[in-house]
Amino acid sequence: MPRWCRCSRGHPGSGTFFVREDLLVDRLSDFLSEHVFGAYQHHLLDAGMRHLDDSARREHEQQVAALRRAIAETDTRIKRTVRNLKLVDNPDHEFIRDINERRAELRSHREQLEAQLATAEERVRTAPNPALIDALPVGRVQLDRLPEPLARGLFEALRLEIHYDKTTNQATCRITLSGDTVNAARRTATTATEASTHAATGPAASGTGSIPILVVPPAGLEPAA
Repeated sequence: MPRWCRCSRGHPGSGTFFVREDLLVDRLSDFLSEHVFGAYQHHLLDAGMRHLDDSARREHEQQVAALRRAIAETDTRIKRTVRNLKLVDNPDHEFIRDINERRAELRSHREQLEAQLATAEERVRTAPNPALIDALPVGRVQLDRLPEPLARGLFEALRLEIHYDKTTNQATCRITLSGDTVNAARRTATTATEASTHAATGPAASGTGSIPILVVPPAGLEPAA
């Protein structure tokens, strides 16, 4: 008897409705195998992603480098200012005041540069980078053959999202890769593809014939209208 995934929050319409789990898992396996771990994964990206202007990324990286140099130069000026004070044997109050004011100005300038650097680094970190998908392994994933903890770990590493539209009876799958998560995603994906390859040559592991995506209702319950 087929199992059902319960869907409610964030979907159109009111109340709860159910989706066939086996069909969803099959389509999700195809999506991951063809578009994420396929041999031509990079070429299957959205056309806009494949034609990103690299000059924008280079510009951001150059800005980060320039800001870091400016911060280093400001640090040098602060040290020089303090050293000038030490070189005077008997500085008067006016001289000390000027030195303190100059040091305060440089420190304020440094804080501004650090804020700009943080913004620029965040822009570089979050900028779209299609090359990240090349870090993932190539292979086929059979979710119904994976142990549930491994399947769920794969979903989390890829930040998998599934949006189901009951009016069109279509599910849209989406993954998100970032520089912070791509290494974890690669490790988990490698384990999953290798496990799927081994499982394809033998019987499914006991108790792994179905991967519950959400919640399974009582047996025999039909999907709500």
